[in-house]
Amino acid sequence: MRNIALISSFRDSLRYLLKRLFSKEYRRQLESEERQRRLHASIRGYLSNLPRCEGRILIASTEDHDEGFSSDITMSARELLAWSREYAESGVIQNLENEIATQALPIWLAGSTFDIRKVSRLPSGGFRTIAAQMDT
Repeated sequence: MRNIALISSFRDSLRYLLKRLFSKEYRRQLESEERQRRLHASIRGYLSNLPRCEGRILIASTEDHDEGFSSDITMSARELLAWSREYAESGVIQNLENEIATQALPIWLAGSTFDIRKVSRLPSGGFRTIAAQMDT
């Protein structure tokens, strides 16, 4: 019984090795899966460093006067969540740092307390995501 398991395992390993050596499509698939694993690990790491999201999000403030803001701009986490989900699913972003911020934003917002009496500052990278859409 054990020999059968060893033979089956060897056969599977050999099949994997041959596919990897001779199939470009299989190698592309493996590389794509590895990129996705690294992206998801980066998103988890990014999210682990963020404070809990509250019900209102400070998108820009007078502290951002270099960006041209002369007042505070806040938005409901629920409203921003709907937009961020749609935006995160809309396409591929070439810059890894921007991709991480874009994909993490709806996850962070979904974990909100939705207590509108409390305000969270938009995480780093989140403003770039939103600002890029303001210009379009």
